[in-house]
Amino acid sequence: MGTRPPTAVGAVAGSVAAASEPGDLGRPFVSICIASGRREHLLRRCLKSVLDQNNPPSFELLLCADDDPAVKSLVDSMFPSGSAVTLLSRGSPARLRNILLARARGELLLFLDDDVELEPHFLARLHHLAVDHPEAGVFGGPNVTPRGSSVFQVTQGAVLASLAATGPVRRRYGRHHPTLADERWFTLCNLAIRREVMVEFDPGLVCAEENAVLGELHRRRVPMVYDPDLAAYHERRPTWRSFAAQMLKYGRGRGQLLARRPRLVRPAFVVPSLLVLYTVLGAPLALWHRAALLPLGLYLLAVAAGAAKVARSVRRVSVAPAAAGLIATVHGCYGVGVLLGVVETAVQLTPSRRAQKARWFNLLRVLVIRQLRIRSKRSLVAIAWPLVGPGFLLALYVFVFRSVFHVPVERYPVYLFAGLLPWTFLVQTLGTAIVSVSTEPELVRRARFPYELLPISTVTTMSLYFLACLVVFVVFLGASGHLVLGVLPALIAPVVALYLLVAALSLMLSLIDVFNRDLRQILANLLTVWFFLVPIVYAQNMLGERLLILRSIDPANMIVGEFRDVLYYGSLSRPAHIVELMVVCIAVYVLALSIFRRFAPLLPKEV
Repeated sequence: MGTRPPTAVGAVAGSVAAASEPGDLGRPFVSICIASGRREHLLRRCLKSVLDQNNPPSFELLLCADDDPAVKSLVDSMFPSGSAVTLLSRGSPARLRNILLARARGELLLFLDDDVELEPHFLARLHHLAVDHPEAGVFGGPNVTPRGSSVFQVTQGAVLASLAATGPVRRRYGRHHPTLADERWFTLCNLAIRREVMVEFDPGLVCAEENAVLGELHRRRVPMVYDPDLAAYHERRPTWRSFAAQMLKYGRGRGQLLARRPRLVRPAFVVPSLLVLYTVLGAPLALWHRAALLPLGLYLLAVAAGAAKVARSVRRVSVAPAAAGLIATVHGCYGVGVLLGVVETAVQLTPSRRAQKARWFNLLRVLVIRQLRIRSKRSLVAIAWPLVGPGFLLALYVFVFRSVFHVPVERYPVYLFAGLLPWTFLVQTLGTAIVSVSTEPELVRRARFPYELLPISTVTTMSLYFLACLVVFVVFLGASGHLVLGVLPALIAPVVALYLLVAALSLMLSLIDVFNRDLRQILANLLTVWFFLVPIVYAQNMLGERLLILRSIDPANMIVGEFRDVLYYGSLSRPAHIVELMVVCIAVYVLALSIFRRFAPLLPKEV
């Protein structure tokens, strides 16, 4: 698209009003901002619904068209008094709306899509809510399926409003009780924001630009009011292909946003992408273990239940198969879109974004160096114990389990240390990371930075000791003639998985410790129970049949198994097992990071 400045076509914006607001000195109460894109027949219906408002407050109408001169003729014919402004420009919808922001004069900025129709009382209700809630900065309601839509469009609307398809954002597509809300309740097709709290839209996003604005306002604790009477009738897609393209675009915009502003990550936004990854990997995993098909079966049951509920809501049993297909389309296309958006943003970082990433990386480096210096200051034990500790435990467990309990394992010290090494890293790191945030109150209160760097820096510091121990162990195996060099590169996967797992647990434990200090008192006991469920000091085949399932679902059990396969047995695991391990650990880390960032704004007050 070009970037030439917009050209004003038409008269200066005027006030279209039933009555002026007292004391406004001619300033309209509402600025209606519409970005249009060559959809004249839909825009005509939208403008007619604005003209048909009952007892509206004073308002002005501004439109920005994507270089479509037909819009000028349409607006001039429907607003012959010259009370509307039409701007012609090229660019993304976000850029067009930013142009309108610069011209709008109203106290409230009402953003409408050109394919919506308003209820006759919409503006009057908006005025009433704005007066009754002067503290609120955002007002909005659902977008619902227009009357007279086809059966496919009605089913599509019901699917979007269902929990099975869209989760927490279903409130955007169905009427719910009036309430204070957050950014998940609103969409840009009928969104009103007070001028004093408004921020510009991000023109770099293909869509979801309102999510960036609402996310920022939510971070600033701007109250938001949801009201079902602020509903707009939003045109649904006429074909399955166009609906899939819409979901893909929504996901792509969300992925771009999450990559640019990771603090806006919520579990619900990444679940579809995890589902896509599971679907791709499900077939090879099923070749290894049939249990890999269990999540797929549960998902199909959930889709069937959601489709049945949609069919009941529209009172047409015959639409159940189409509803099931639409639910799967939402998940699949949205999930793929999120992955595409994240990838394309990651490889096309702006200079400012690259500079920010570099600053956070440098901060992490400083925090790691700081921890190393603190450990070395006035204490030789503190800096040496992460290296000596695994050796001490090795000697103790070899004596107890080989000399006393006579565990039937050849080369028992090597077998034991191959599992003890990653486990010791996990235990030592969690014991330190759990207090990594709560012991830094001044730093958290005085400086604004990604607080997750505090537990992550602890994990990174301890990983340096872990890698040093691992190198020494590998050298020992090589010197004793028990190392298979050909399989050694396969150790990279379990090392990365171990780091992600420990980082995820550290994030969650440090967050919980800020709000409740009891967990640190019982953490050692919990880790002891976990220790004896993982076959570290005994052989895997000594587990009872009921506990063998832990080999497939417990990530620590899986990591220990991978370390033993490479360092003790000198063999490669099945690729499906490695893929499963990486998927589990990545999913756990992403979930933990999103939860930590969700509660991060509360840390300065709670720490």
